[in-house]
Amino acid sequence: MKKVIADFLSVNAEIGVGLALQDKSGHYLFFFAGNRYKCPPGEIFYAGIGGHLEEGEDYLMCAHREAKEEIGTNVEILSAPAT
Repeated sequence: MKKVIADFLSVNAEIGVGLALQDKSGHYLFFFAGNRYKCPPGEIFYAGIGGHLEEGEDYLMCAHREAKEEIGTNVEILSAPAT
C-alpha cells in the first residue's frame, strides 16, 4: 500500500502547508517576518506563505486558502519533480 504524508506524522503533530511561490519570471516570493521572529542584529528572517490545516481541509485546500489570506490572490499548485 502506498503511503501518504499523514502516515509519517505523530499523533500530536501540527499539520499545515508551506508554499514556495514563483512568479512568471521565475522569481520566488518571500516576505520579511518583522518582529514575529527574532534574529541576531544585522540578519533578516525571510518567511514563506503557509499555515495550519483547518478542520475539513486537505493539503491543497489549505494551500489555496493560505495564499488567498496572506497575499490576497489565487495560486496555481504545480507538482514538484522532487521534494
